Amino acid sequence: MARFMDKSDYTQIENRIKRHKKQKLIIITAVVAVLAIVSVSLIHAYFNRTYNSYKVEKAIKGSVSGDAQYFPYQGNVLKVSKDGVSAYTPSGNILFNGSYEMRNPSVDICGDYVAVADIGGYSVYVFDGKNSGKKLTMTLPILQVQVAKQGVIAVLMQDKDTNVIRMYNTESSIQDKLVETLTNVNKNGFPINIALSDDGKKMVTNYVAITNGVINSKVTFYSFSEVGQNEVNRMVGAKDYGNKIVSDVVFMGNDTVCVFTETGFDLFEMPEKNEEIAQVAFNRNLKSVFHTDSYIGVVLEDASSKNQNEVLIYGTNGKQVYKGNIDFEYEAVTMSGKEIIFVSEEEGHILKLNGVQKYNDTFKTTVTAILPISGNDKYFLIDNNNVNVIKLTED
Repeated sequence: MARFMDKSDYTQIENRIKRHKKQKLIIITAVVAVLAIVSVSLIHAYFNRTYNSYKVEKAIKGSVSGDAQYFPYQGNVLKVSKDGVSAYTPSGNILFNGSYEMRNPSVDICGDYVAVADIGGYSVYVFDGKNSGKKLTMTLPILQVQVAKQGVIAVLMQDKDTNVIRMYNTESSIQDKLVETLTNVNKNGFPINIALSDDGKKMVTNYVAITNGVINSKVTFYSFSEVGQNEVNRMVGAKDYGNKIVSDVVFMGNDTVCVFTETGFDLFEMPEKNEEIAQVAFNRNLKSVFHTDSYIGVVLEDASSKNQNEVLIYGTNGKQVYKGNIDFEYEAVTMSGKEIIFVSEEEGHILKLNGVQKYNDTFKTTVTAILPISGNDKYFLIDNNNVNVIKLTED
């Protein structure tokens, strides 16, 4: 005899379907969660691999000379020597080159622009990454050059009783100075360093004066926009450091200034006028200082052992973002992105800000520099023979 389902039967069926869907959803959610955890773990492991060797993927022949210096340049490598500059791509092609004759070349890089000045001489060459460069001839011996992202340069020059800072737009068809600032040596002291903002509208100088045998340092801030047009010599601010030695001044990007001293560093925000935002001082000897647009790094000597040094990294707000120890010797330290690169002739080390020691190896040849290439595990390695493109390996 046929049986017809009543309302309770339909309710039971609906409840079973709901329970099945709920169980299915729980299983799917669990599977997705497991896959997400596995994916994150794999990604984390990939980007935090450690390496202890490398292989040479390409040796750029004829790229090394005895008096040359090498710098990272837009994912490429820039070679600067007494007779010219060359920029090489990772594939070994020459991006641009230019010839000159200098006794003491000094380089500054900002964006695409490269400025090379003959310190103690009179010539400045500016390259934009596309041609063989433009020459500017100064009337006084050059002490330093800085370049901005749009090709504006600031040149510090030395006269008998006056130091001169002149700014030029190298994109102009004529060598016409934009701004000239004069300082009296007897009154203001000697300008030791200058720093130019990325947009070329702000400048910082470090002056040192010797009065009765006592050294006095002073840092001054200049604005070449409307903010500084009514100020004497366009100076919008200053800080007197007394007998504390100021070793360098740098712009970190466009609006942050770092003043390095013998005991630490000070940070200033300078969207228009300067405002001090942080002071960081140490009670141990500074072995090294370095910086990028985002970070300031210091290596402090350990009072108990010269082979156990402390590495500290700070953000542009003066807050510490990394602290670690190293027990190896090095001759040069640089930073790229979130990696700290230590190099000596015999070995190299790369530390990451998350605490991972990415690379640790003894070189197969005498090395002068390791420079970053866009990518996670490729670098330029400069030895006595070639600029090499290397890929880090795990054996």
